[in-house]
Amino acid sequence: MSTLASLPREVLKWLLSLDLSYTVRHIKRDFSNGFLFAEILCRYYPADVQMHSFENVTSIERKRANWVVLERLFKVSNCLHVLQQCYAALSCRFSIVLLPVCCRNGTFQLSS
Repeated sequence: MSTLASLPREVLKWLLSLDLSYTVRHIKRDFSNGFLFAEILCRYYPADVQMHSFENVTSIERKRANWVVLERLFKVSNCLHVLQQCYAALSCRFSIVLLPVCCRNGTFQLSS
């Protein structure tokens, strides 16, 4: 498992500054269900991401449900290339997928 020590220092400082609802210990496992990813998006785009739509769970069915909700956000935002990273995250096969995700002009933008 990837630990916090494996992150670049700037990313680690940013991640810790967010004061997320759950402590991140193992990057791949903790981000695989989409909950923390959604929580980060909610911090930056509260009007677009509703946290009541997500559960912090380990079952593959609920992980998929979380990522389906995120997928809808990416489709609305015309960020279809992000979907491959999302599915890699679902199966714990990614190194780290954190903001900003490049969509338009190098920044992540959700439609309002």
